[in-house]
Parts: sequence; structure tokens; C-alpha cells
Amino acid sequence: MPCSSVHYSVARIKVLEKRILNDDKIDRMLSANDAGGAFKVLIDSEYGGVPVEKPRDFEQMIKNELKDSYSLINRITPDEELSDVFILRYDYQNAKAYLKMRMSGTDEDNAVTDAGKYDAKELREMIFEHDTKGLPEHLAKAIDTALKQLNIGITPQELDTLMDTAYTNYCVDLAARKKSPFLLEYIQTKIDFTNILMMLRVRKMDADFDLFAAAYDEGGIIDFKTFKKAYSQSDEAVPKFFRNTGYGAKLEKKIEEAISGGRTWVFGKYLDNTLASIVGKYNNNLFSVEPVIGYLLAKENEARVIRMIMTGKLNNMSQEAIKERLRDIYV
Repeated sequence: MPCSSVHYSVARIKVLEKRILNDDKIDRMLSANDAGGAFKVLIDSEYGGVPVEKPRDFEQMIKNELKDSYSLINRITPDEELSDVFILRYDYQNAKAYLKMRMSGTDEDNAVTDAGKYDAKELREMIFEHDTKGLPEHLAKAIDTALKQLNIGITPQELDTLMDTAYTNYCVDLAARKKSPFLLEYIQTKIDFTNILMMLRVRKMDADFDLFAAAYDEGGIIDFKTFKKAYSQSDEAVPKFFRNTGYGAKLEKKIEEAISGGRTWVFGKYLDNTLASIVGKYNNNLFSVEPVIGYLLAKENEARVIRMIMTGKLNNMSQEAIKERLRDIYV
């Protein structure tokens, strides 16, 4: 049940924000001699509730922490429909996993998460029995469409695009209906930057433009023609096509950096940090749901940072190599 008091919800979140790993704790994890030392920082911070015994089991701590965060948001959100947008994406993710299981005839559930709004096992049964009653209309419609396409013939990539587009279309429509500049800016930026990241990856593979076109999401503000014109240009020319897209000179610079260094992860980091900056921009709006959503997204960013550090430590990566890949939690 959502909370009727915005003031209570935001006040509760502002207290909890102080428990998010700060720069000092992240630096201590980074400077630890090994994974055990970084793991001890998490234990001392009481991250993840009941601690696990071995550093290699850090994913269970992340799972515990995020599960508690999603449960909290469901209890205290003052606007369930808006906060659900950021939880329903996991239901779309689970739906894709189950649809692919139907497609391949396998029963691998490694891609399934329990972070969604709906019970994963029940969602699986709905998809395998083709009975989507009880799901929100936008998700049910996406699943029904995908199931029909399975009978005709659809590739895994086409399935991903169908479900991803259904989700982002719902987000954009909801942002307009709720008159939420935060959600609209966040979703459109994510769409545009994800399209750019996909373009960079496909170009790096030296693949045909059609591979990118099949995955392009039209929900952003950068139109398809811009990508089509840029794709076949030289590495030096590509960034210039994104100069006047409304995102400023930094976008052009980051595209150039990713191409010239052959490191697409650089742009992936820029994508995540840009989204974090959008969250930060709206985080002080104390009379709306934005700080509550911002806290949830910050906890997910925190999890990514922990995962990068622990994975790096377990694989004996240098402190510098790990640090340059870390994302911002809040901006």
C-alpha cells in the first residue's frame, strides 16, 4: 500500500540516504589489499542485512539489500504508479526471459529476478499458459503480442526490441499523463544514450547498419535519421552528428572518447552518470515522489559500484583499473 503522506515518505528517505555508501567507504573498499578487505567494509557497514561468510558470496548481500529497498519503496511511496515504473522494468526483464524459454524449449532461469512487482513464478505460469489476466494492460499487451509473434517466427533480438519498446513507450506515455518532467527527462535520456551505446558497439563489430536499426528505440529525442547518417561516417566524423541534439558538447566529446579509445564502456559509464545527475537534480523536490524514486535508483547504483569493486578485487584488478570504471551513486 502506498503512503498518503509525501512529507513522511521524503523525510524517511532523507534519513536512509545517509546510510548509502559514501566516498570514504568506497575508497576504503578500493584501497583494500584484497577482496577480503573490501568485503570487511561491507560487513562493518551492515550492508545486506545478515552477512554472508565468503567474499565470493557478495552477490547475496546485494540481493538482500535491494530486496529490502524494493519492499520499502512499495510501502512508503506517495505515488505508486510513478515508482512502479522503476520496478516494473524487472517484470519486463522476467517476461523476456520466460518468452525466450518458450522459444527455445529450455528452462534456464538465470536471467530471472525476484525484484519485480509480480511473483516471478506466477508470471512464468501466465506466459506458458498464455493467460495474462491480472497484469497491467501495457505488460499484458506486450506479452500477448510477443506470444503471437512466437507462433509466426521471431528472433531473440526482435523479442528484446519488442518488449523494450513496449516498456519505454509506457514510460513516456505515463510521464505525459502524470506531467512528470523527471520521468520524461530520465526515460528519454536513457533511450537516446542507450541507442548511442548500441550504435558504438555495432560499429565496433564492423556490422551492417541493419543490426543497429533492428534494436533502435524511437522513444528518445534523437531521431533515426541522425543515426543513419552518422553510422557510415569515419570515426572522426561520427561525434559531430550529435553536436546539436540538445545534450551539449559533452555528449559529442564522450562519443569521440569512446570511439578513439575503442572503449565503449566509457560511454556506458557516461550514460549511467548522466542518469544519476538527473536523479540528483530532482532529489531536493521535497513535495513529490522524486526523492523516493531517487533513493531506489541510488541503491541500484550503489549495488553496481559494490559489484564492480568486488568483482575487480576477486580478479586481482588494480585499484586504478577498477576506479576508472566506477559509476556515480548520487550527483
